[in-house]
Amino acid sequence: MRRSVSILPVLLLLFMVAASPATAAQINLTAISASPGGTWFAVMGATAELVQQKDPSINIKATPGSGAANALAVAMGTRAQLGFTFPPFAIAAMEGTEPFEGRPKAEKLRAIHAGFGLSPIQFAVRKEFADKYGIKSLGDIADKKVPIRIVTDNPGTSDEFVGRKLLEYYGATYDDIKKWGGSITLTGYTDAVQLIQDGHADMAINNIIDPAGPFVEMQLNVPLVHMSLDDGGIQYAVEELAHVPHLIPKGTYKGQDEDVHTVGMYSVHVVNADVPEDVVYRITKIICENAEDFRSFAVSTKVFNPATAYEGCGVALHPGAERYYKEMGYLK
Repeated sequence: MRRSVSILPVLLLLFMVAASPATAAQINLTAISASPGGTWFAVMGATAELVQQKDPSINIKATPGSGAANALAVAMGTRAQLGFTFPPFAIAAMEGTEPFEGRPKAEKLRAIHAGFGLSPIQFAVRKEFADKYGIKSLGDIADKKVPIRIVTDNPGTSDEFVGRKLLEYYGATYDDIKKWGGSITLTGYTDAVQLIQDGHADMAINNIIDPAGPFVEMQLNVPLVHMSLDDGGIQYAVEELAHVPHLIPKGTYKGQDEDVHTVGMYSVHVVNADVPEDVVYRITKIICENAEDFRSFAVSTKVFNPATAYEGCGVALHPGAERYYKEMGYLK
């Protein structure tokens, strides 16, 4: 006599397999950040691991990149579909302005979140030079046409871009500075420290979290004056460069007897508009609902707040990210 066999366990097993996230359509994305060893690279790698841990159907490959170039690369979507950049570069890529003149406009550039990695722009002058020429502000450089030798980071970095734009706001272009007998050296932080310490540069400009290691190292044997921006410079940076006001409290650096008023910009996580809405929604949800993990990735991510992460991106949110923020009531 044949025995009856229940098919219920088999059906249940099939249902469980079909419902498993690992069996969902695999999504493979490439994300660019910065050079290996840098904070952005580490944070992007950790973020990719977090997303895949929570949703195995989303595989994100973290690769090196560059702050300015990332915006256009993500918008093109061939080299990468995700990346970190700064709001001024995102805006410039969308509008086709410097440093993207003559390039296709980044019409497909969208944002997932910002609100982490605040990098204030900092101007530090050798005290000896400042005292000699009576330099107390950036405006004095242009007004007095001093032969100042400036060192900042390489072309394409936020340090060089924002520093140059603020100098121009105060009336001192690179060409002007050279005409006045000064010079501009574009190089990395290590060389900048050496140039200041050796007396081959008078002012260093860096876009970096405070207290900044390069400035701390410079001041081991060279007194520096840290200069504030006036209200006009702060307003310009906020309105034109998507920055926020930032205060460096007195005592942050050796010999800093007054608060320094400057501006900073948050890092922004951008995405190509063609990435499906549901995928971006899931990525946004994972990051925001695991904010404690995200905050643990680096010092620069400790300030991340999901409730305000949609602010200060410089470009429009991706519909998937917007959907999450509205669903949570953060964005009206």
